[in-house]
Amino acid sequence: MQPKMGGLEKRKSQAEILLESLHLSVGTEVEFIKRKILTTSSVPVGTSVRGVLATDVKLGEPIRFHGNTAIISNITDAATNEGKTYIKTSSSVYELVQNTSLEKETKITWQDFEREQAVFAGKFGRGMKSGFPLEDDPYALVFTNNGFKAGDQVMFGAEGERDKEAILRTDKKGSITVVDKDGNRNGVLAILRSKGGYIKKIM
Repeated sequence: MQPKMGGLEKRKSQAEILLESLHLSVGTEVEFIKRKILTTSSVPVGTSVRGVLATDVKLGEPIRFHGNTAIISNITDAATNEGKTYIKTSSSVYELVQNTSLEKETKITWQDFEREQAVFAGKFGRGMKSGFPLEDDPYALVFTNNGFKAGDQVMFGAEGERDKEAILRTDKKGSITVVDKDGNRNGVLAILRSKGGYIKKIM
């Protein structure tokens, strides 16, 4: 449950949603390359910082690596531009270079869907319920933007549940749906909203 302030639910920022969708958690191998110096920094542009994360990457916190004294100072913002992901600190801007074999490329969670919802809301406003182009449909983009396509074999489930086998199909409107081995259609939101809910590609 998200924290509340004065009885109102606190909304996550775009940067928080982006960082969560990247799944940069302890044990993930990543590389950051310094692209810009904003104030004063002894680390030159082009410097690469690479290693296995010792802590989860979160807004407002530093980035630490196992067995590496290098630390990237507290993250103040995060954004994407032309397909690349950048994080900003008080002194610098770094580009994220992430191993394409990492689990992020084959697994989606509720955070990934939240990110697509935020993009959609920025284009059409939160009140729009129909009449938008399929290419802007967050239900479809949560799959396509994470490397999934119709015909992929997947596993899905939630915390404490056994994995279920399924295949991705397109419905009459062209949107991707999850169909289990018994032919039952499973709602994407119902899966991802479950505690620890996920859909991962196995082929």
